[in-house]
Amino acid sequence: MKPVEAVKTTPEPQERTSHGHGVAAAASLLLAVLAAVSGDIAMAGVAVAARTMTKDVFLQWASAACAIMLGSFLIFGLPQIYVWRRTASQNRPALDARTAWAVRMLSRGRVLLFVLASVTGGPLAIGWFYGRKRHPQAVFYTALSSALLAIPWAAFYLGVIHAL
Repeated sequence: MKPVEAVKTTPEPQERTSHGHGVAAAASLLLAVLAAVSGDIAMAGVAVAARTMTKDVFLQWASAACAIMLGSFLIFGLPQIYVWRRTASQNRPALDARTAWAVRMLSRGRVLLFVLASVTGGPLAIGWFYGRKRHPQAVFYTALSSALLAIPWAAFYLGVIHAL
């Protein structure tokens, strides 16, 4: 008589087939920390530089807005898109409650919600959202978000600098 082998009742841990989402999540977190620490300082610095370049207020605003738009797009928006495009797996990690809410708001496709997300989160948030979805127009929406971020914030920082 042959002995009966014991049946395992505990499931084996599932192996991840790709570590791409871990890398993408870490890169997104790094960009978010960088934006939180340096974003306001950089925008204020750009406004100070624009103020010293010319006396014309409109040119100060236009140059500060262009610099903020280009910088935020290149430093924060594009990396978000390309990090998520490079991930190999189509599986999506679970979202925390706040992120799930933001995704639902942006997913509704309303223009006002896109504008609010752009002004508050900028290309970092929009690039993250459309990059994760692998949207074909992610670069366009991220660039538009950069402009929507730069226009009011350049005016705000120049107003603060003029008031000082």
